Amino acid sequence: MNSIISVICFSGHSTKKFDSTARARDAFVLVTPAYFGDLSESAQRFLDRIWRVETFSGRDTFIGTRTIGVAAAWGSGNGAARALHNLEDYLKRWASS
Repeated sequence: MNSIISVICFSGHSTKKFDSTARARDAFVLVTPAYFGDLSESAQRFLDRIWRVETFSGRDTFIGTRTIGVAAAWGSGNGAARALHNLEDYLKRWASS
């Protein structure tokens, strides 16, 4: 089985590159550092923008797509569980849009 893996780091406000790449994938791995028990601000901003684009354009890029969420915490590591819970909430919001 051949696998194609694309790694894209997003910054700024453009979602065009993600949109064109997302349609060609079978699964997503979303990775973020955990800051004070939550996703990083840039991860939250990115997920909010993608959700808005998907919702208001009528697209369903994420519906039925396998997704893995990863949150890395520093220190005690206790913040990772809460960050993963919040990431799961984002993904559920996408699925219910």
